[in-house]
Order: sequence, then structure tokens, then C-alpha cells
Amino acid sequence: NKDGTETFMMVGQKRPGSKTSNYLLSMELKDLTSKDSENYLGKLRSNFAGTSFVAYDDGLSEKDKKKDLNATRPKNKLDRAEIACITYETNLLFNRGPRVMKVVVPSLDNRGKAYRFESEEKGTLLSQYKDNPNGKRTYLLQNKKPKWNETMRAYCLNFHGRVTKASVKNFQLTHDVDADGEILQFGKVGTNEFTMDFTWPLTPLQAFAVCLSSFDNKKAVD
Repeated sequence: NKDGTETFMMVGQKRPGSKTSNYLLSMELKDLTSKDSENYLGKLRSNFAGTSFVAYDDGLSEKDKKKDLNATRPKNKLDRAEIACITYETNLLFNRGPRVMKVVVPSLDNRGKAYRFESEEKGTLLSQYKDNPNGKRTYLLQNKKPKWNETMRAYCLNFHGRVTKASVKNFQLTHDVDADGEILQFGKVGTNEFTMDFTWPLTPLQAFAVCLSSFDNKKAVD
């Protein structure tokens, strides 16, 4: 906040017992156990290698709809939709250099509403972009490529003073990699402390999910 105070917004926690990384996203720090809670915002799930992540909203999955959730979920609850897909370029040789990432999110229609991708088929949002990269239903973000700084002996980006520590997790996303300005930037400022800055067309939940994916273990990236 402008007055220096902090406002809690959301939190993510990895769920135990899953074959791949699965994070529950919530508006309440002490409510991180159930998707049936009114504080539940959605989830972030990865593939086995940690190179692809899909973020979902708080809608009902096919498995949820088979349960008796009438007591905890409203009857008009929408089906679950994908709100972001994050992919990291594979680095099997573990060459020195920054990560390469792409993010696909739903575009907004003429009413300012995001297109919905509700199919249970995994990868729907990313598949839509690959099938029609110039289509109006998806929006692509790519990370700016850092430049090697010989003095610092590190790859660097201009974070305009918002990021102060070197980290493989630092990144800036933009729609046009050759243009000025960022849509999302994330980076380290202290021990276990990071800053996140974002703007339209991302929502807070989308931005948070993208940044959360950078913390997950990536067997074929780092």
C-alpha cells in the first residue's frame, strides 16, 4: 500500500500425495486444505518434468460434480476453467543461462470478459494457442531475455529498482519482447523475499500462479 502497510491477498501451498506438483490457492492463510472452502481460489498443477504448468480457477471439475457438494458449493457454480498455461524451455544439457518461459492466458472479449476454456482435456488453453497463434481467444506472454553483464558476471534485466538480488527465478514477461514495458515482473529482494508487479490483462490470481510456478522443482530446466 502507498502508506507502507501490507494487505494479505492470497497464498499457495503444495498438496502432499500428488504424482506431480499440485498447489492449492486460497485467500486465507489458515485455510489450505479443501477445495470446498469459500476461500478457495483455484489450483496450479505441473507435469512430471516441471516444464509445463496449468492454472485453474475455482470451478467444478468432473470429479467434483460427482460428489455431493450441495452443502458447500452453490448450485450455479461454473465448470472449472484454465486461466493460464506456463511452459519452460527444456534444458537437458543444463547450459548456463537464464530460463526461457512462455505464458498463455485467455484473451478478453468485446465485453471485457475472459474467454473460458472449460474442457476437461488437459492442455486446452495451450492447444488453442498452438492451433491458432494469431487467434483472438488467447494472449501470449514471453520473457525478456537478460543480457550478460561482464562486471557483475551475471545475466541482468532492468527491474527499475524493484529487484535487488540475482536469482534464476527473476523474470519479466511482455507481449512484445522487443518493446519497452512489462506486463509481469518478478524477482528477489532478500532472503526468501520476492516482489511481483503486474498490469492488465493479467488478474492477481494469474500473476500469482505464474510466479509460483518459478519456485517449483524443474528436473529438465535448471
